[in-house]
Amino acid sequence: MTLVAASARLSGQTAAKARYVEVEPEVRLEVLDWGGHGRSVVLLAGGGDTAHVYDKFAPKLTGEYRVFGITRRGFGASSKPLTGYSSTSLANDLPRVVDALKIKKPIFIDIGSPGTKCRRSVLDVPIGSPA
Repeated sequence: MTLVAASARLSGQTAAKARYVEVEPEVRLEVLDWGGHGRSVVLLAGGGDTAHVYDKFAPKLTGEYRVFGITRRGFGASSKPLTGYSSTSLANDLPRVVDALKIKKPIFIDIGSPGTKCRRSVLDVPIGSPA
């Protein structure tokens, strides 16, 4: 898995750092990192949105949590492969990102359709090693 980092500014304030995690050969997902302290929260966008849908909300959590957002394949700055959109492929993306970022015991927050992917991923695919 490959991790590439970039940073952005939004309205004069520091916005999330964008990272790209390779979950399969030539398939990279955009991961936003708003920073913070404490247990990690992973925000999942749905309905065709990107993780940037959380740009105003996520910083409010950073006082108590380390906050990340994932843009699913096929949307935004994430790769748009011709194949790989089955429920299994999408569910497998989540633990691959979490493992690449070395996140232990994340809290997942989802809106819209990725909830199904998140639940399937948590039930079917082990995420990280026990803390």
